[in-house]
Amino acid sequence: GIHMGKIKRRAITEHEKRALRHYFFQLQNRSGQQDLIEWFREKFGKDISQPSVSQILSSKYSYLDNTVEKPWDVKRNRPPKYPLLEAALFEWQVQQGDDATLSGETIKRAAAILWHKIPEYQDQPVPNFSNGWLEGFRKRHILH
Repeated sequence: GIHMGKIKRRAITEHEKRALRHYFFQLQNRSGQQDLIEWFREKFGKDISQPSVSQILSSKYSYLDNTVEKPWDVKRNRPPKYPLLEAALFEWQVQQGDDATLSGETIKRAAAILWHKIPEYQDQPVPNFSNGWLEGFRKRHILH
């Protein structure tokens, strides 16, 4: 069959995420994500997916840009429990347009619908999207 050994996805470390952001933000002409994927492969010898690249460049990881991580920030920058869902939900939120004021209930409903569309979550029960989760999501994805 097809040899799948080579595409082993290794976890991307905080250090590598920070490097990727730094590299991208200091480029004079912002390169496409394909170039970033190539750069990452050359620098760290591992593959990174396009969704990972967009996620790492999103404001969710902006805390990595302050190289000094203050211990009291750690809780606030807790990465989401369901990053794939949040990425999809954020896309959805953006598509709703700037003037859409989305109620918490609307966001939770959308989260539940999107959950079923994400292959990685197929065998997991739909989480109870609590108000705490909602608040965390909103904090991580402030629409400016």
